[in-house]
Amino acid sequence: MSSNSSSPVVSEDVDLRVLFCALWLQKWLIVSVAIFVTLIALCYAFLVSPIYESKVYVVPPTQSDISNFNYGRINEVGLSAFSVKDIYSVFLINLQSESRQQKFFNEVYLPGLGAEEQDRSEDALYADFVKALTVAVSGRGSDRYQVAIQGTDPDKVALWLREYVVGAAKSARLEIVRNITRDAEVRAQDIRQQISVLRESAEKKREDSIAQLREALTVAEKIGLEVSPVMTGGILFEMQKEGVGQELYMRGAKALRAEISNLEARASQDPFTGSLRELEARYGFYMSLAEFAPSDVEVYRMDGVIKPAAKPIKPQKMMIVLMGFILGSIAGFGIALLRISFRKV
Repeated sequence: MSSNSSSPVVSEDVDLRVLFCALWLQKWLIVSVAIFVTLIALCYAFLVSPIYESKVYVVPPTQSDISNFNYGRINEVGLSAFSVKDIYSVFLINLQSESRQQKFFNEVYLPGLGAEEQDRSEDALYADFVKALTVAVSGRGSDRYQVAIQGTDPDKVALWLREYVVGAAKSARLEIVRNITRDAEVRAQDIRQQISVLRESAEKKREDSIAQLREALTVAEKIGLEVSPVMTGGILFEMQKEGVGQELYMRGAKALRAEISNLEARASQDPFTGSLRELEARYGFYMSLAEFAPSDVEVYRMDGVIKPAAKPIKPQKMMIVLMGFILGSIAGFGIALLRISFRKV
């Protein structure tokens, strides 16, 4: 029983020895295949163009950075102040927008490529650019974003990154200024319309007053009342109580002619129009906002500096060579086993 149970183990040991001896006889084949594949990997690692990456982090601006955006923006005039989040969100939208990427590709990226690369189709080049550019949040719930660009020339990549971020900031500033200007212009136009309506109404009231005075003058002339009679307090009170004191003709024809002449000769009704000056002041205020160009403002802050990368991020030469050696060794053993199996057949 003991000798029978141990025979399979002995057989397996013999088979393994035979296999090992057969593989040992194929050792130069295995080594040759491993070296050949490793050399291919080595050539690839050193011949392929290295890829460099420049990256930078952007964070929200400070309150002082955006203070000039809030010139004249107070709740009393219907304009709420911009917050840091409001300004920074505009910058982030521009930083990640398709239009910004397309503009940068046409104006900076495409002209910066070599002649050989420019021979490719623009669609393929744009696809490469989109892959090379990354804008991602740095940490969940964080306002810190990482912007990175990859390319074969480290100096050019660093320049591209700076141009992209600065260009996005410039576009964001222009957008905010346009919004401020447009908002102020719309409010100014609304107030200008109110002023126009108020002046037209005041002119109509002047014309109405002249018509009323002319009618009162006709009455005063017909009754021969040239000068307003001198009334005692008691008589005046009784006339006002009965409604007589409100009649214009009681002023007398002489006074009525003078008032009519004054109203007709009046060059402007503005000094006699209530709330007009207040509206004019508000109109001037909104027009000053429409013409205001904020300076010394920032829509973001750069956390770190942009500089050319010292080392490429890919290819990872040591990793490629190691993987080549491992795959070559596996391939060598596989070929050796196939040769052994064919020989047995």
